[in-house]
Amino acid sequence: MFYKPEKGAMWDPTVIWWKDAYYVLSMHLNDLQSKWDGMWLAKSADGVHWSGIGRVLEDVDGVCKMFICDTGDDLVVNFGSFSHLPETDNDTLKFYKSTDMIN
Repeated sequence: MFYKPEKGAMWDPTVIWWKDAYYVLSMHLNDLQSKWDGMWLAKSADGVHWSGIGRVLEDVDGVCKMFICDTGDDLVVNFGSFSHLPETDNDTLKFYKSTDMIN
C-alpha cells in the first residue's frame, strides 16, 4: 500500500476491511510545524487506489495512539490524547463510535 495524505503527514496507519471497502485511519499532522493532532481517513475499493476523505477527528492536546475495533455494525475508535493537565503525564483515553467511518 502506498498512500500519502493530500495535506500534512500521517503516522501509525491502520488498514481495515469494513462494509465492502478498505479504510486507512492514521494519526495526522496537519501542519508540519505542530504536533500529531488529528486522525486522517482514506478509502479504497481495491486496497491499491485510495481517495482521501480527510481529517475525521481532531484533538488540540495531541494524539498519542489509536486502535480500531469492529463490533459488527459499528466501529469503535480508541483514541489516546495527551492530558491537558500540567501536573500529569498521563494520557486521556477517548472512545468514538461510528456507523460510516466519517461521523
